[in-house]
Amino acid sequence: MELAYLCVCLCRGRCPSCGSAYRLGICRACRALGPLGRQTKGGVQCWALGSYGGPLQEHIARLKYGEETWLAGYLGGSLARLFAVPPTSRALVPVPLHPARLVERGYNQSALLAQVIGHHQRVSVQFDLLRRRLATQQQARLNRDERANNVQNAFIARPAHLQAHSVLPGTRLWLVDDVITTGKTIDACAQALKQAGYVVEGALCCALAGGN
Repeated sequence: MELAYLCVCLCRGRCPSCGSAYRLGICRACRALGPLGRQTKGGVQCWALGSYGGPLQEHIARLKYGEETWLAGYLGGSLARLFAVPPTSRALVPVPLHPARLVERGYNQSALLAQVIGHHQRVSVQFDLLRRRLATQQQARLNRDERANNVQNAFIARPAHLQAHSVLPGTRLWLVDDVITTGKTIDACAQALKQAGYVVEGALCCALAGGN
């Protein structure tokens, strides 16, 4: 059975964004509205399925904390159908977890989402281009002022001149995360990638929460 169809069946034919009954995933009304967009203070344009809340919040929590990794297919596939990565882009880069957190959780939900989006849109995914070198606190547990300090210098990217031909200097990238709140994590990732010689075109996520 095709993964996308299986995911829709498991979610009982509900739109991942608004929760309305719709057997094909993202409903017509949400498709008509298009992706929800917002720009971070660092200038990174972010696009999402919708606002963090309701059924979308529940799905993300189940994916992130409930080990229901199949939901990456449901959410990532819906996002891929709602927003097309520009053809100028060369690769998707998931926001990395620190190795200790990765061992604790067993998977990186952002990497799973990126893999699904890349499969749908035939865009490569660079899993090891960006790494988290500091074991930071979870952003969700911090207030607005604490978030920027928490991720400062937390990420490092492999220099472009050391990469294979698919990620040459100036390569255009899109970051992928599950939820973007203040955008501090995305800005920190983008800064690390830019310092290594890449161009960050934007970021994709399941939901946008809060604000800048």
